[in-house]
Amino acid sequence: MGDVFRCFVEKKPGFDGAARALCRELTEAVGIQGLTGLRVLNRYDVEGVTAQVYAAARTSVFSEPQVDAVYDESCPLPQETHTVLAVEALPGQFDQRADSAAQCIQLMTGGDRPIVRAATVYLLLGTLSAEDAEKVRSYLINPVEAREASMDKPDTLAQTYPIPQSVQVLEGFRDLDEAGLQAVLEEYGLAMDLADLTFFQSYMKGEEDRDPTITELRLVDTYWSDHCRHTTFSTHIDSVELLSPEVKRAYHLYQAARKAAGYTQEHAAELLSVSVRSLAEYESGGRVPPNDVVERMVEVYNAQYLAYQHLKATNALAARIIPAIEERSLMELALRIYNRLRRFAKDGAVERLLDIAEDGKIDQGERPEFDAILADLREIIKSGMELEVYCADRD
Repeated sequence: MGDVFRCFVEKKPGFDGAARALCRELTEAVGIQGLTGLRVLNRYDVEGVTAQVYAAARTSVFSEPQVDAVYDESCPLPQETHTVLAVEALPGQFDQRADSAAQCIQLMTGGDRPIVRAATVYLLLGTLSAEDAEKVRSYLINPVEAREASMDKPDTLAQTYPIPQSVQVLEGFRDLDEAGLQAVLEEYGLAMDLADLTFFQSYMKGEEDRDPTITELRLVDTYWSDHCRHTTFSTHIDSVELLSPEVKRAYHLYQAARKAAGYTQEHAAELLSVSVRSLAEYESGGRVPPNDVVERMVEVYNAQYLAYQHLKATNALAARIIPAIEERSLMELALRIYNRLRRFAKDGAVERLLDIAEDGKIDQGERPEFDAILADLREIIKSGMELEVYCADRD
């Protein structure tokens, strides 16, 4: 088809908040103590365009020049000890970023749609043990939808698959024991789990009375995957019994925001660009959602309070600073907000704050009064957040 062009796009210093947040998440939540820094780059490979079209796309489709740094063919690696991890979508898995880029280039040229492949490259700074490196891989790669990518640039992005002369039959599949089925899962990298495969085995044994072909196994596995299951079968979870108080709080936090916005778990997963499985794990307390996912939740759910709650629940520093939100009745909340605002105005807190700030510093004698004003402001903010949570819980 032509040359393959490659570029790496990285947020400039000051705009790399997502990378800094992920670095904190890996050190605090995952416990990667050897990690001293993190850089995140989006990698794009494009084929089917001219050099002129690529030059235009690199600063209009792949990046925003005001906030992004763009590197052609390779990215500058840090001098210090580091680990490189590249992650890409599994073959056949829909890649929103790559597809959007391809569509934008087609609109720009008015010609044929090029082939675009995308990957995320993580530069992990610091000395990581083999165990820590594996923890990071497990945390950043969801095996249902992604895999570790090679850093080598391919000669072509076109994917061709030979047409088999005969379809392989999984001989002896019906008679496999649990260990044998587990070996099939691992050999073919299936999305279904052992219980799913056991169910498929019982169907082939009882209904079809034959061993399946590899095509049938792959077809069932595709429709059994999280991405297809929620659009094909519209699976709904109507009720969940939670016994642990900690899990209940985590479940309530993200699930309540989604329900308040009126989204099903399937629809929300699509809007958040995560799998249904991942969202279910976030809502059940099985995994802590990354900050960039919570940021999208705040936007999609229109729930500013969710950022507040997330930081309180997942960040040790925020937990010490941010006051705890309590459940109250609507009348109690309304009265608390009214009384606090009225008292704040009646006590002349705004005028006193301006007097303290007039000389641009807080003197030792002014500190107690300043702290008292700050405490009142925190209570007002806290009451406002409690009202938002009340509304979200009852929508």
